[in-house]
Amino acid sequence: MEYPGYRCLCGETRAIEVWRGPLRGSGISREFAGLACSRCALVSVHPPVRDEDMAAALGSRGWRGLHCPQAPRSAGLKVRASAAELFRRLVMAELPPPASILDIGTGTGGMAGRLRDAGYQVTGIEPDAEMAAEAAARGLQVHPTTFEDWSPPDTRYEGVLMSNVLEHLAEPLEVLRKIKSLLAPAGRLFIEVPNIQRPKTSYRRTLQLVHRWYFCPGSLGYLLGLAGLAPVVERVFRLDCLQVVAGHAREGAALPAVAPGLARDIRGRLRRHRWLYYARLQFIWRKVPGLRQLIFFAAPEVRRY
Repeated sequence: MEYPGYRCLCGETRAIEVWRGPLRGSGISREFAGLACSRCALVSVHPPVRDEDMAAALGSRGWRGLHCPQAPRSAGLKVRASAAELFRRLVMAELPPPASILDIGTGTGGMAGRLRDAGYQVTGIEPDAEMAAEAAARGLQVHPTTFEDWSPPDTRYEGVLMSNVLEHLAEPLEVLRKIKSLLAPAGRLFIEVPNIQRPKTSYRRTLQLVHRWYFCPGSLGYLLGLAGLAPVVERVFRLDCLQVVAGHAREGAALPAVAPGLARDIRGRLRRHRWLYYARLQFIWRKVPGLRQLIFFAAPEVRRY
């Protein structure tokens, strides 16, 4: 059905409601809808979150408070560290050093620093000034700005990294098109995003204020196609994490086919997750370090195109 003011990145104006409730961490009492596009199944929050609402929710914490919690024993931090290590191994397996790499959303430079130490030529972009300063203190070349505002040099990168960045951006399709213009002919784009088809948190916390978009393999592949890119490798983990390696699409290539009924499949999965989260005691074992790592990241489904 059509929702007033709704328009997906692919241009579709029809959608299916897959979730409804207040946004986690927003402080906004009204309910929002999670809408899955009828064409590409990309899920977004409706009505769209305003920039001022997001800024107010983040407050003085900024993005550091969201993705770099100060508590070193945070369960979320440990999970992200495990995913980051798997992401680093994926980069090194698909793109050997001394390749040139652009790391979008470099944070404090943990990933970029390890890649540099492994022999890569790394340039970082980080909009949070404090985090960019910490990355620079590691000896990294970091531009303290957003990728959208960054004026790139006349060069091409062999690799571009976006780990847990795309879901936060206001215009991810335009960002992907800009990345394509910076990618060497045989270059690779490495993306990591949460997978809406395999949520890890409770139903009421599935949609969050700071996430504008919710991807699955089908919707991400379609968005890459709209930007002139194509998946090369896809890794789907048991919960939450989706990692994709992409390159330039062939000239004249058709857009990737989206499985019929994908939006309804997402709705069904989220509805089942509403009670499976408790029936499977997921709220307990996802916080147990050894068990969590095994269940989250062991034996991902890998597809090569």
